[in-house]
Amino acid sequence: MNTEEKAMVAGVVVAAVILTALVMSFVLKVPSIGKLKKIGIEIYTDSTLSTKLSQIDWGILGPGDVAEVTAYMKSTGNKPSNITMHTENWNPSNAGNYITLTWDYPPGRILQPGEVVAIKFRLTISETITGIDNFSFDIVITSTG
Repeated sequence: MNTEEKAMVAGVVVAAVILTALVMSFVLKVPSIGKLKKIGIEIYTDSTLSTKLSQIDWGILGPGDVAEVTAYMKSTGNKPSNITMHTENWNPSNAGNYITLTWDYPPGRILQPGEVVAIKFRLTISETITGIDNFSFDIVITSTG
């Protein structure tokens, strides 16, 4: 085999290797989508969910009084969540010894995504309250899931 023939055979071998490499390599792209789990709630003053609750004014109360406020809680998440409530930042700091806040949301009840429930907050003033003319506190509602 002369040099020219050897070069031609080498070229064919190189072309075959390149062609084999091209045929042996394949790329596939797979699109991927998803949603992150999200929990959250919003509280409204009305059943039409048109006004968000930003503050509760309990008005003027005396010893032994009970006041109730109905609000509407909506799940804004995409995952079921457990809802809990507690109070903090009492002013004056001893007011929590004489004033109790409860609600009618059942402990352990799971709030479903998009669900709206009516909740009733109930504030009870102890009959033994003294020395407190005004009070304030924060209602903390936590959604976990």
